[in-house]
Amino acid sequence: MDVPVEIKWIIEDEQSNGYILQLIETNHDKGRILPVVIGAPEAHAIALELQGIKPFRPFTHDLAVQFLEALDAEVRKVVITELNKNTFFATIYISSNSVGEQVIDSRPSDAIAIAIRVGAPIFVNEDVMSVAGLEVDLQTGAYNKSLKQTDGIPDTAPPIIQNNLEKLEKELQKAIESENYELAAKIRDQINLMKS
Repeated sequence: MDVPVEIKWIIEDEQSNGYILQLIETNHDKGRILPVVIGAPEAHAIALELQGIKPFRPFTHDLAVQFLEALDAEVRKVVITELNKNTFFATIYISSNSVGEQVIDSRPSDAIAIAIRVGAPIFVNEDVMSVAGLEVDLQTGAYNKSLKQTDGIPDTAPPIIQNNLEKLEKELQKAIESENYELAAKIRDQINLMKS
């Protein structure tokens, strides 16, 4: 079974020298968040698209979408299908009249960057979400700290969360000092969601 998700936020992570893409389950009051570490280029490509900012020249993901459109192919959905040795795997489901249904192996960051450009739904395999997801009460923003531990998969979420909490708290202080209260409110909301 696949769990529908949407992008909650993207946070820079100094511990991994990358970014953490937070995917939140969309179909429950008590949901789960799946943190996925992605590279800087993919994080920027996703963030710019979410903000509606078009680059001067097309990114690789824009080019992929143009190829699909030129071939009259449609992205039906993307699914994060597997977690193996701390690496997520994804598939892109494509259909076209000329070649029918196709399943393409992808990194989750690339699959998501393409999905948001074409409005395709994003899913996470239930087994992946149950192993790597963090349970969150969407009403209070509290994380369930008793994460399920699975053999061979280290529980890395709490240090990542703590690292980002410290960074967000510093950013909150800077926003308040510069009297940027709109930004401060957004940062405060992210902090509240991450704290238990």
